[in-house]
Amino acid sequence: MFTISFVLFWVSVAVVFYTYVGYAIVLWLLLKVKKLFYPKPDDAEPRRGSLPAVTFLVAAYNEQDCIIEKIENSLAFSYPRHLIQFYFVTDGSNDNTSMLIQNYILPDGAKLKLFHEPTRKGKIAAVNRVMPFVETPITIYSDANTMINQDAILQIVRHYESPKVGAVAGEKRIHLHEKDQASSAGEGLYWKYESLLKNGIQNYIRWLVRLANFFQFVLRFMNRRHPIRL
Repeated sequence: MFTISFVLFWVSVAVVFYTYVGYAIVLWLLLKVKKLFYPKPDDAEPRRGSLPAVTFLVAAYNEQDCIIEKIENSLAFSYPRHLIQFYFVTDGSNDNTSMLIQNYILPDGAKLKLFHEPTRKGKIAAVNRVMPFVETPITIYSDANTMINQDAILQIVRHYESPKVGAVAGEKRIHLHEKDQASSAGEGLYWKYESLLKNGIQNYIRWLVRLANFFQFVLRFMNRRHPIRL
């Protein structure tokens, strides 16, 4: 005869197993069933002749160690240069971040504007302050310490050919340096597993469950401001 403690033990084991492993197995099975009845269409290649103008907005606070790399990474996008406007907002920064952006020599055709106020009110407040100046139909948000694939914008905007699409998320990949390989390896493994689950959910219900703030999201122009939660 099973005791209460015996039952509680195995129920607890089952709950933990389902949380970390079983949920992924169930999700995988649901996706397999869905693909049998609703095969996913092939992704269309972006059409360069009908690309929209976009604004690439970076909120940076005391990022002098990586801001030059971020500018260079942004200017390397394969997206047509005349269709992309770069906004960098450095509100509250008290290091050389603003000066480095202001003094950066831009290549021909690049459009970059710096916004700075000495008062620090937080990332969302800084983004909200700049949004009224955005005039493009699509806005892309990115962290200053995040490097973006050069084809990312081309791959993102193609989804907006569908009027049902309101936001597109990026995928995070952890770059491991030799000096911090041990500490970053765990984070990289965690993000791979989380991304696998997240992408599975999104593919199944065709919704974005959440958007990470490193390459935060792409929004329609109608969604111009973020709520500030204290």
